[in-house]
Amino acid sequence: MEISKCILLTGAGFTHNFGGFLGEEMWTEIFNHPEIQKRQFVRELMLDDNDHDYESVYNKILWDSKYEYLSKTDKEAVRNAVYDAYLRNEKKTANGILSIYRIQEFIMRFQGDNNSHGFFFTLNQDLFIERTYLGSRKQLTLPWVKKITGLTGDGGDEDFIRLPSEDEVKSLSLISLNMEEFHYVKLHGSLNWRSCHGQNMMVIGGNKKEQIDREPLLKRYYEIFENVLSVGDRKLMVIGYGFRDEHINDTIINAIKEKGLKLYVLSPKNPHAFIKRVAPEIANGLYGYFAYNLFQTCKESADYFHNTMDERFFRI
Repeated sequence: MEISKCILLTGAGFTHNFGGFLGEEMWTEIFNHPEIQKRQFVRELMLDDNDHDYESVYNKILWDSKYEYLSKTDKEAVRNAVYDAYLRNEKKTANGILSIYRIQEFIMRFQGDNNSHGFFFTLNQDLFIERTYLGSRKQLTLPWVKKITGLTGDGGDEDFIRLPSEDEVKSLSLISLNMEEFHYVKLHGSLNWRSCHGQNMMVIGGNKKEQIDREPLLKRYYEIFENVLSVGDRKLMVIGYGFRDEHINDTIINAIKEKGLKLYVLSPKNPHAFIKRVAPEIANGLYGYFAYNLFQTCKESADYFHNTMDERFFRI
């Protein structure tokens, strides 16, 4: 199958443009949750964490054997607080009055043409794209998941989507994807997904690859991510991802080293700080850095932004 030349990957910083929480804001939402404030051990653990990283705390409490002494009530409080923080994030982005037409126009550039498959990968679990995206040429769909329609983001039963079982996933492959669709691949699950066994399906914490491998569809999604980046002579645009997930970084690095993947980053942060912070292999694969605030640029300087992206990313 032919893969579009330009591929998109987004992280939490993408929806932050539209009011979504960043990691430190998620930490405060979870820490302030009434159930956390009632659990003294959990509260102290969050305060003692050097990075104040909610995913780190989540991983320690739910997966680290050193914290087995915590009660089921403690662990359930963390699960509830994290899930409620994601719901609050969802409502925050849903309630904003925003014009995102130019953002949609930008995303459409990754659709591919009539002879190629377009891929939009994300590490986000919110429903922002499902609620707001309207494609002009291709229908945006979640591969092998119910079509993106009628989602409210309120967490009601009508929103939940049960993922296919292992037996059902065995028959799914890249070649079964519809050329007339724009493929939106949620690598870390989604707020409104339930696993094939009925549990919440969001990948959070420090053992993400293990969590992915336990869910058949997410495992297949990750294989797609690896395959698409490894096609050769492709360009990956990254927006809002901090390059902190080892499994994602490993796949990007392998594609850079083995298949000539070219990396482009769109971020308002200092490019020199970015280059110093990421692994040398990632920095070596960087071919473009666009120091833009995506929402403000598309809103206030739309023509300049789109012309720049056209000349420096899509055309070359």
